[in-house]
Amino acid sequence: MIKKILIANRGEIACRIIRTANKNGIDTVAVYSDADRHGLHVQQADESYHIGPSPALQSYLNQENILRVARDAAVDAIHPGYGFLAENAEFAQSCTDQNLCFIGPPAAAIRLMGSKSEARDLMAKAGVPILKGLHCKNLDLESIAAAVSTIGYPILLKPAAGGGGKGMKIVRAERELSDALTSARREARSAFGSDEIIIEKYLEKTRHIEIQIFADQQGNCIHLFERDCSIQRRHQKVVEEAPAPGMTESLREQLGSAAVNAAKAVDYVGAGTVEFLLAADGQFYFMEMNTRLQVEHAVTEMVTGLDLVDWQIRIANGDPLPCLQDDIELNGHAIEVRIYAEDTEQNFLPASGHISHLRLPPDTQNVRIDNGVTEAEHIGVYYDPMLMKVIAWNKDRTSTIKSLQDALDALQIAGVKTNRDYLYAILDNDHYQSGSLHTLFLDQHHDLLNLDLNQQDRLQVMATAAKALLEDTLQLAANTAIDVSPWHKDFCWRLNAAASTSLYLRTAEGLVQLKLTTTESGRHRITFTSTTGESVQALIEDVALTMDRTYLTTEQITVFHPRSTVTMQRPHAGMEGHAEEEGQILAPMSGRIISINVATGDHVERGDILVVLEAMKMEHNLAAPESGEVKKLPYKVGDLVDEGTELAEIAPDEDEVAHASQPV
Repeated sequence: MIKKILIANRGEIACRIIRTANKNGIDTVAVYSDADRHGLHVQQADESYHIGPSPALQSYLNQENILRVARDAAVDAIHPGYGFLAENAEFAQSCTDQNLCFIGPPAAAIRLMGSKSEARDLMAKAGVPILKGLHCKNLDLESIAAAVSTIGYPILLKPAAGGGGKGMKIVRAERELSDALTSARREARSAFGSDEIIIEKYLEKTRHIEIQIFADQQGNCIHLFERDCSIQRRHQKVVEEAPAPGMTESLREQLGSAAVNAAKAVDYVGAGTVEFLLAADGQFYFMEMNTRLQVEHAVTEMVTGLDLVDWQIRIANGDPLPCLQDDIELNGHAIEVRIYAEDTEQNFLPASGHISHLRLPPDTQNVRIDNGVTEAEHIGVYYDPMLMKVIAWNKDRTSTIKSLQDALDALQIAGVKTNRDYLYAILDNDHYQSGSLHTLFLDQHHDLLNLDLNQQDRLQVMATAAKALLEDTLQLAANTAIDVSPWHKDFCWRLNAAASTSLYLRTAEGLVQLKLTTTESGRHRITFTSTTGESVQALIEDVALTMDRTYLTTEQITVFHPRSTVTMQRPHAGMEGHAEEEGQILAPMSGRIISINVATGDHVERGDILVVLEAMKMEHNLAAPESGEVKKLPYKVGDLVDEGTELAEIAPDEDEVAHASQPV
């Protein structure tokens, strides 16, 4: 009987497993790296143990250290979650060899389904539909090209030893085959230690449909219906839902039967997911089987009312399946989105930083938050950038989309960039709302990245910021012990003139002046002028303001608009006379300087690339925020710098500063 579980993972999935263990009265043991010493999963577990430095190879992938902790903590079982060691057959076997219950399938099943080539052969024998394909092992280019001519272009190259989108290449013509094959083999060898490649016929605009299956040690196997995971970027899922829009009962039964047959073919035990491509003509084809709990398992839980982690533990205990196939019913609709720390404006570059402000939507019958982070936590560069998942349920798909949008609207994260606004835009898209889903959806809807606010929404954001700054300034004055002369106060009675003040904000567009004037009726009029010369006026009271949508620090103000999270630099005293303080170029994340394109004293134009930073194996170009003179370059090529470090400083040209601060 399992009484104590070690969770060989981190973040939201570790917290998710702890939640079910607590409900069942099972003690939990967390493991953590240097970077996760204060992680949420460490705080929530009954015990916690350090397993190594921050890099995953030295901690969460260090089997020896994890098994040592399991022995020291006297646990009965290990739950791998997903990722890291979850689909590592060697680790599963080591657990078994040391009399530890591995909460997952047998090592043999993991090994069989982990090889795409072996899995294809097994599925064909089990009668599960597969795409036309070819295993390229020991074949030269000429033989491969001849075989592909019988399959027909386009084709998809896939590493035989792994998944996750790494090493996958689409080839549309024979002239592309040689280079693509060389590249795919190189990436496969780097990611999985094997350069074996399989080739499959590539289908355009398919849907990604997966079936959740469960099998017990008594030989019973059932499915828990389907999930649609077609909304993807770079072969990575972004939005998942259950049931699949437009799914017929006949097709659901066919998919479910095929998934159960796939599991039985490898004597499967536990939770697993069989993934299929669904073509426009209704024909489906086996892709792969994930031998673990899925990130998107929550949507299945929401529409079935079942706890899949609880089922995993029961089956690992040797219990039979809690339900038979006919006992499980679909109820309503559920959609999940993954909140990532990433910069959507910089080609989805993973983001790092400290979470300075975190406000989660409340857990309700309709909304569930699977969270793995805390306020003040540092988001580093060592692990997957997913912070949490937001899941909504309602009676139908339309209502669920609205519930999920409301939840995203209520989510506030400051201090690190996220994809929250991008997810809202996806849900707001007419094609998504109509259920027109396919795996190229995001590639064909580049307009979703245009997150610019319209004039009315932009006015609302600026007015909200001005109102918050006004209240903060007045509160600060009220709390000041020293009596300041009324001639130096911004909001005082003036002879023959309305009381007014000017505040300055640094926005993505440059320096913006906010002029606040008190009218005769005591209302506040805002005029904001940008560096482009645009000038807009409005009464603050005329704009719908919700002050709990702002987060202020001494340096920044963040406004959480339903469709956009807008962060601006807060005004400093005399900002209009010290614009060079606003010319700082800061490192967006920890990394290494690989290029400096200017020298101190050079004149640069807005948008010129000054410094190139290498971080997380990607290059990040840092541009001049305005035209001016380079005043400071404190580092040299090759230097390692931390996130937030000043890499350059620009003194803006006088006309830019004057333009931003001109009177209205």
